Amino acid sequence: FNDLEAPTLVGQPELNSDGKTFTLNFNETLDSKDLNLAQLASNFKLFVDGNDFAANFDNTSTTRSVLA
Repeated sequence: FNDLEAPTLVGQPELNSDGKTFTLNFNETLDSKDLNLAQLASNFKLFVDGNDFAANFDNTSTTRSVLA
């Protein structure tokens, strides 16, 4: 199956109570089999009120999890 439609965010990002972790929900399951966390962390951009926050994400601390 070749999915040609990009996943889109559903709702707003949720900041967890630890103040360091946030959750993004997508409209479909992401294929994470070949996910490169180093590349993900270096390419991830965080915008606050439309402005680039210039945050640096450490690939050794970046994780992903699948929520049902």
